[in-house]
Amino acid sequence: MSANNRNLEYTEQEIHTLLRSADELRAKGNLAQATEVCIEILAHNSDHADTLHYLGLLEFHQGDAVNAIAHIGEAIRHNPGVASYHGNLGNVFYRVRRYDDAKHAFRKALELNPHDFQTLANYAWLLGDEGHTEEAAREYTTILAQHPVPGLRVRLAMLIPPIPMSLEDISDTRERFHESVKTLIDSKVRLYDPFVEVGSTNFFLAYHGCNDRDLQTLVAKFYVQACPELLYTAQHCQQKRHHDNERIRIGFISRFFGDHSIGRTTQGLIGGLDREKFEVIVFFVGPVEGDIGQSIQRSGDHYEVLAGTLEQARHRVSQYRLDILHYPDIGMDSFTYFLAFSRLAHVQCTSFGHPDTTGIPNLDYFISTDCYETEDAEQHYSETPIRLKGVASLAYYAKPAVPEKYKPRESFGLDENENIYLCPQHLFKFHPDFDGILGGILQSDKSGRLILIEGQYRHWDELLMTRFQSSIPDVCDRIQFLPRQSPLDFVNLIAVADVMLDTIYFCGQNTTHEGLAAGTPIVTLPGELQRSRHTMCFLREIGLEHCIAASPADYIDIAVKLGTDKAFQGKTRLTIKKNAHRVWCEQEVILEHERFFQDVTRRPAPKL
Repeated sequence: MSANNRNLEYTEQEIHTLLRSADELRAKGNLAQATEVCIEILAHNSDHADTLHYLGLLEFHQGDAVNAIAHIGEAIRHNPGVASYHGNLGNVFYRVRRYDDAKHAFRKALELNPHDFQTLANYAWLLGDEGHTEEAAREYTTILAQHPVPGLRVRLAMLIPPIPMSLEDISDTRERFHESVKTLIDSKVRLYDPFVEVGSTNFFLAYHGCNDRDLQTLVAKFYVQACPELLYTAQHCQQKRHHDNERIRIGFISRFFGDHSIGRTTQGLIGGLDREKFEVIVFFVGPVEGDIGQSIQRSGDHYEVLAGTLEQARHRVSQYRLDILHYPDIGMDSFTYFLAFSRLAHVQCTSFGHPDTTGIPNLDYFISTDCYETEDAEQHYSETPIRLKGVASLAYYAKPAVPEKYKPRESFGLDENENIYLCPQHLFKFHPDFDGILGGILQSDKSGRLILIEGQYRHWDELLMTRFQSSIPDVCDRIQFLPRQSPLDFVNLIAVADVMLDTIYFCGQNTTHEGLAAGTPIVTLPGELQRSRHTMCFLREIGLEHCIAASPADYIDIAVKLGTDKAFQGKTRLTIKKNAHRVWCEQEVILEHERFFQDVTRRPAPKL
């Protein structure tokens, strides 16, 4: 039928031609135009399953998961026997953390096509993230026997349990990881786009309480060997930097410039830099979302939404001819991890968003503070560590919002007669060495109850409780998980607790700010690595040195005294109320960053 009459349907051949043109637009990064082609087809053929499915994929890649789920689901209703529809619906569910729905969709896809490589791979990935590590490894091994795909071989080699069951488990994991990466290097594995083929980072290494420099450097060495194209250099980086009378052009890039810890810790710096000295470009990996995302968007002199391939992102970032490119959180997102291998600015740096070294040769500096670092901090980083002076934080952080009226304990199902010890951190922060401290607190305070927050996956709760049943079996009946809370209810929960417990080896940052806003005493035990020392710096700044433990036994004693001695707890709360303002909107944080950015642009350029 003719496509010129809007009352008539397109033919299958016409639809095929239009979808091919949409795919060409998508390949060039023109996702909005590709979407318009699909909408045009559906204006004539409203129930065309392939078009509904493709529209859903385009919407998903533009950050519209709600409509993506709706359109792919509609495609399935019109044609339920297509395995790829179910597999891609599973991908969308997975990305928006509807994990049970994702697993159901993957299983349905595999019922229809048991040998579909991509769905098998995604299902194995989900199993690994859930903490079914051995099952995931078996799945990868089975797939590789039929499909010896290099990217899956890398995923298997770098598989890390999110919840280690013991110190021995951590040691074995790190040893296996090291040997597996060395084997990949010796085997001369070749990758062409690690973001597509691997699509993950070695995120969980940072939670082992160890110096990761050698492992991270080894991983980066592997990726450089496997994909030399990662070391792309922008043309302007091969030329002299701008003249001194021009503003310093600085870019900030992240997937998490929204309602996320990274958005909250970065928005103040982006908005606060002196625009007479700096021209600020913000690069969003994915759509601009939420109030914080929109605030960051407005605060930049320019902004770009990066969608598409690494190659396309390199080109778009290079066009700005940056002096400095700042990655706040290398290691949390695979796109920015692999992008950081490129030289896209004269100076490239990272910081505490994911406070672990990267091993990446084109990252020059790790921005930290003198408070965060020990004397031998150079041994912890592949980058050159920068110690900003006299600041307790790297974030220009506004006071977190608190409820207008606090709910009582009973609203959370908590007993007024118990001493509530709250540790509201992500469960992967719970190192096995922390078990003895938690057990010691409950053993010393028979009226104490430990409250944790349910994990991202239900299986994480099960794994951690299984570990507790082995390490501290006598107090497990007084350990309770609460559901994940809304932002205001989260602060409310902290407020009704007697004590907030900071995890060891990888402490809180945003959570510590929220704890101080709620006025609740916090106990911390700093270590040698930066990621264990953030809370210590906050507590020093506001005069709560007595909440900083010197040993595990000291941690137990401090926590129990705060939990059981209500007068002591009350004095601590008054100190927080009086002094917590010192860690919010600290102008010196911005000034110290400005001093570093100005200084580093005067230094000789890194060798390329």
